[in-house]
Amino acid sequence: MRVLFFDSNKVLVQLLPVGFLEAGHVVRIAEPSRQNILSHIRTFNPDLIFTQGWSMTTSNLHTRLLIHKYAKSFRIPLVYWSVEDPLFTNQYVFPIIKTLKPDFVFTICPSCVDNYKKHGYSSSFLDFGYKPTRHSSQMNKEYECDIALVANSYYPNGTRFFQYRFKTLRNLLLPLLEHHIPVNFWGNGWQAFITDHLHQKIPKTCNFHGVIPYTEVEKVYQSAKIILCPQNLPDQLTLRTYDILGSGGFLLTVDTPAVRRMFRPNHDLLASSSPNETVKLVKHYLKDSAERNRIREQGRISVANHSYKHRVKEVIKVLKQNRII
Repeated sequence: MRVLFFDSNKVLVQLLPVGFLEAGHVVRIAEPSRQNILSHIRTFNPDLIFTQGWSMTTSNLHTRLLIHKYAKSFRIPLVYWSVEDPLFTNQYVFPIIKTLKPDFVFTICPSCVDNYKKHGYSSSFLDFGYKPTRHSSQMNKEYECDIALVANSYYPNGTRFFQYRFKTLRNLLLPLLEHHIPVNFWGNGWQAFITDHLHQKIPKTCNFHGVIPYTEVEKVYQSAKIILCPQNLPDQLTLRTYDILGSGGFLLTVDTPAVRRMFRPNHDLLASSSPNETVKLVKHYLKDSAERNRIREQGRISVANHSYKHRVKEVIKVLKQNRII
């Protein structure tokens, strides 16, 4: 099958498109403009057109209208993968799909499926996954540390939307700061989050490295002894959850229904239910390299069935069941 992705999101173009390629399909990724949308469709002759998430592509009204127009006129199925649900469903997603008018909507949020159906969109759940290209563990001295947190704080601009995420950080991060346990940060906004939201002085044991490209993050995951991973919601897993496990990272996250539905705490990863438990887990596993390596390897094994190649098989199965392709 020939699959055309109209997308300009530098992270998302490395996810499902890679899965389609690994599943043996022909893929073109194009950053669309008013001038080239028709040209890409004519020269590539796709069997399926995909758009996803929020980017300069999907946020542009004229681009959305043209993608819909030509997909319809050439009778090519148009699919949208919503990765902003449910936090930004009303703010971002519905304005996008109302004009894009996709034939099918995949969503990372199981509870959003019925909502899309109520609004007239065929829909199904499609979770994040991991890239098998990350499936090779290699330590990098530049990134070696005891504890790493790779993420943006989303503070203060995300305060309205990320209350649960902030709660998980009070579970995972705050007790480490209070006990002066060294943490290395990659991402934006952490100093302000620590001082203004957690009301902590920044310990001298903390190191702030700034933003790291998505193509480089596995080097941190593979080199740090423990990777902290906040969650945005109790019934969903973040993209980084899969990335860390797929990279062979030793993951410490919060204990949620979604974590337990997909993985086994103390077997594939660590899941903390309280600040006190976070400190106990960190102190224990920093000393026990054998157990860290055992769980690290088991996590990588358990995530193996969640590659984007597997996700693409789900996509094709669902689209065939719904007679989209």
